[in-house]
Parts: sequence; C-alpha cells; structure tokens
Amino acid sequence: MKRTLKLLALMLIFTSIGGCTVKPKEQMKQDKVNVSSSTKGDTEVLKQKQVNFLKKHESEITNYIKSNDPEVVRVKYDWDSVKVEDSGAFTESGFDIRLKVYGDNDKELNGYSFFIVPKPNVENPISIDSISGSNFP
Repeated sequence: MKRTLKLLALMLIFTSIGGCTVKPKEQMKQDKVNVSSSTKGDTEVLKQKQVNFLKKHESEITNYIKSNDPEVVRVKYDWDSVKVEDSGAFTESGFDIRLKVYGDNDKELNGYSFFIVPKPNVENPISIDSISGSNFP
C-alpha cells in the first residue's frame, strides 16, 4: 500500500512538472516567431534606406563610370541587385550593385558590377567614401 501511494505521488509530481514546462516552451516558440517577423521588417527598411542612398548618389556613380569608360552613354541600374558585402579580407563593408551600360546607338556594352563603400557605414550611409568597378575595358 505504501509503495502504491509513493508511486502515485511520484506520478502526480512528474505530471505536474511536465505540465508546467509545456506552457513556457509554447510561449517561447510564439516569442521567436514575433521576433523574426520584426527583424524581417527591419531588414527591409534598412535595405530600402540603402537603395535610397544609392539613388541619391546615382549621378556621382554615373560620372565615375563615364570617366573610366568614354564609350558609355547611358547607365541602367538594377536596384534589386543591391547587396551588402565585403570587398575582401580586412576591408569595410559596402554595397555591391549590378548595372548595364550602353554606348552609341543604344548598343549594350558589357555588364558592370560596382562596389561602393559609404561613410560612416552601410547601416547609416551619409556619403560615398569610395567607388570601385569591374569589367572596365
């Protein structure tokens, strides 16, 4: 009889403990979902801020391109391609953007890729620190 009572008491204790731990796990799962959705929204807002910064400096970037390739008459930017990357080891983060360039008679020239390092950083771009490109002739 004592054994049965002890066994019953232990089962009751374990059931109580198990019931208490299930609820916090469910709450934690709910919290994680809410955090990730707000982070996604923050990421989209930051990306839009970065694209707006680049659009604001579009003429400066275009002048850089034309000064390095006199064949270029028109530049078409792919704003959806903007990514934050590092140009190499021990370097600052910057914006990588793809674009198309056109010469006389609207002839498409080779595609270009540009890396733009903003000041003070990619999260809060205020001015352009440096521009570098690839695929120049």
